[in-house]
Amino acid sequence: MIKLVSYDAVVLFELPPSASQWIDMDTTQRDSLSEFAILFTTLQADINHIYPYEASDTPGIVSYPDPIYLGACDRRTLVRSVFAFIEGNAYFLRRMLLASFKPELSLELQLALAEQQIEITGNGTVRKKAMRAGALDLLKLTIGTFTAILPSLNLKASGPNFESLVRSMKVRDRLMHPKSAHSLNVTDEEIRDVIGAYSWFSLSMVDVIKSANASVKNKLLREFGHEVTLNLAPLQPSE
Repeated sequence: MIKLVSYDAVVLFELPPSASQWIDMDTTQRDSLSEFAILFTTLQADINHIYPYEASDTPGIVSYPDPIYLGACDRRTLVRSVFAFIEGNAYFLRRMLLASFKPELSLELQLALAEQQIEITGNGTVRKKAMRAGALDLLKLTIGTFTAILPSLNLKASGPNFESLVRSMKVRDRLMHPKSAHSLNVTDEEIRDVIGAYSWFSLSMVDVIKSANASVKNKLLREFGHEVTLNLAPLQPSE
């Protein structure tokens, strides 16, 4: 059995209207948080539909069975669903960095997190263009940036489950760009690696969001001399 933090234990900011006088959050940023919540729960529901969890006696913790019981089609679908979950949520974590922690980021980091770079055109002008970077490199950048600006966050892109993620990236790429019938097979070891990747990212994202929440609350306390209460809304699964 694989133990994971339940998706409904993840929290996002839901600021009361009165907090607008203390924190600069416009309608676009509020909409972005709502979109983040919808994306998270929808992608989580896709995973749970293929690979349902079991209840646990510990609040906020769920158990997933050994995934080798899954058939060939479900294994391929689970790989795609897990990496849609990882890459989609990592993208929104980068947006969180740019929206909430921009003053702490160098211009180079801001460009990289926005997946942009500078180039000089043939006529000598400077412009931005899309940056080509692999999903794993972007994930390392995201985690590294959060750990650099959040002292309370003790998170590293390392360990057995992170290594499972690194290996699983190759499985994901193989399924997305198949070159033979054999490339569509997902072995027992590979599907276990995919769940290890899912475990690492899920737990890491919970730690990131909790640390980011605490950082914002502490910043408000330092700047205004009292604590602003933030309503933390649990995420609910999508239909």
